[in-house]
Amino acid sequence: MRSGASGHVLVLANVAEHTQTVAANELRLYGLAYDFVDLVTDQPVSAADDLVLAPYRFVWLVPC
Repeated sequence: MRSGASGHVLVLANVAEHTQTVAANELRLYGLAYDFVDLVTDQPVSAADDLVLAPYRFVWLVPC
């Protein structure tokens, strides 16, 4: 989690060769929201469900 004058960004990276899952409650706890946008792909991400990160994938999440 990084904070600045323009808001917060939650950065998650999977540096493993296996899929990793981030629990939805962890996203809500650190991301301080239920709905996000991934700044890398410009796709919506919901913290209602667990986030599955493929190997070597990363996301930069900002609250909607």
